[in-house]
Amino acid sequence: MGWDREKSNYITRDLHEHIMAHFEVSNHAVAATYLGRDQLFVEPFREKPVSTFSFDQVSGVEIIDLMQPAIDKMIHKANRTGLGMPLANKLVKRMIQTFPATAGLVNAAKRALR
Repeated sequence: MGWDREKSNYITRDLHEHIMAHFEVSNHAVAATYLGRDQLFVEPFREKPVSTFSFDQVSGVEIIDLMQPAIDKMIHKANRTGLGMPLANKLVKRMIQTFPATAGLVNAAKRALR
């Protein structure tokens, strides 16, 4: 696809300035305390093309791969505690309905955590 192989940039100049202003006091404290200087970040902002992203660019298998750790943890906790299993099953069912090609992967993860 390329979306996962190219470095993304979502920081515009306005967003950068907003973030720097928001953390100005704490950044100054860190710089003074640990580095003995006034500024924590001395590099100037460099303009770069802003990336775009749409879930249309991501296949069902890629979505499952991205979400697998959270799914595994939820299923594991549901199995361990006995709480939330209906929710875990509902999530698995919904993911399989949305991405039929991932049924084997999702069900294998579910079985492995039993």
